[in-house]
Amino acid sequence: MESEFYEQNNALLKSWNLQNSSNLPNASTWFGVTCVNSSVNKLNLEYVEPSMNNLSGNITPQISELSKLIYLDLSSNLFSGKIPPEIGLLTNLETLMLYENELNGSIPQEIGQLRSLTNLNLSANYLDGPIPASFGNLKNLSYLFLCINRLLGSIPREIGNLKNLVQVQMEYNQLSGSIPEES
Repeated sequence: MESEFYEQNNALLKSWNLQNSSNLPNASTWFGVTCVNSSVNKLNLEYVEPSMNNLSGNITPQISELSKLIYLDLSSNLFSGKIPPEIGLLTNLETLMLYENELNGSIPQEIGQLRSLTNLNLSANYLDGPIPASFGNLKNLSYLFLCINRLLGSIPREIGNLKNLVQVQMEYNQLSGSIPEES
């Protein structure tokens, strides 16, 4: 996975050393990686200091191979391109943080398959198109941040089904209409 991320003198990823005494790397010793029962379940590559992370490139579709992942934070980097629809295969994911990158294109409707999701932050990117109606499937969602993008159209009425929402931020888009009431 390290080879999928282009980095410029990034001290954080230097801990991702595949050269050790056993045949398999011990990913639990890598910065930003947490393992449970030999499976990666948290991946946090948000910057610690702005000068330390400048990860760029596309988010690889192979991210879906981290099937036990519950926390994914790739925020405050330089990732570009589209959010891969394969991200919807991370069905154990509780937190998805992709804010402050250079992601573009539409939000994949497959994010609506992440039924364990409680926190979704896609703010401060270049995402466009409508908010997927499939977001109405995210019944556990408490925090939804989509602000500072290029989203357009009306807010899907299915958002009104999200009874656990505590905070929603959608400002600085081109959305129209009213916020749907609980149904």
